[in-house]
Amino acid sequence: LQDLHGLPWVLTAVGSIPRVRIKSIFSDIGLSEPPCSVAAESHSAIRGMMIHGDRISFLPHEQARYDEQNGTICRLSVQLPDFKVDEGYIVRADFLPTPAIEKLIEFLEERAKNIVQRKTKEVGYLSENSP
Repeated sequence: LQDLHGLPWVLTAVGSIPRVRIKSIFSDIGLSEPPCSVAAESHSAIRGMMIHGDRISFLPHEQARYDEQNGTICRLSVQLPDFKVDEGYIVRADFLPTPAIEKLIEFLEERAKNIVQRKTKEVGYLSENSP
């Protein structure tokens, strides 16, 4: 990452979750946040700037896979720390969801319940076998 630090980066907005994570990755190795030549919020915009210019960014593998397979962008061999991505939603108090959004909310709530149940079992398992 040290070799990439001075290159022109496409980053998300200051204070956004991806930008905070990027800043943390560089901070952990003793570097400041990389210089941001362009700020963009959408993966499509970031992808486009990478394809049509000499810029670097972090993209989720799912977003970059197609372009990597077609040779329009390349993945750099850089070891990054593991970090978790939280999933969730926030709505206003007077929010009226569409049927599609209701299904998404149901899916997220079921997923969260399964994660909690799995974590509870792991903790329960550990506590049963601990001295």
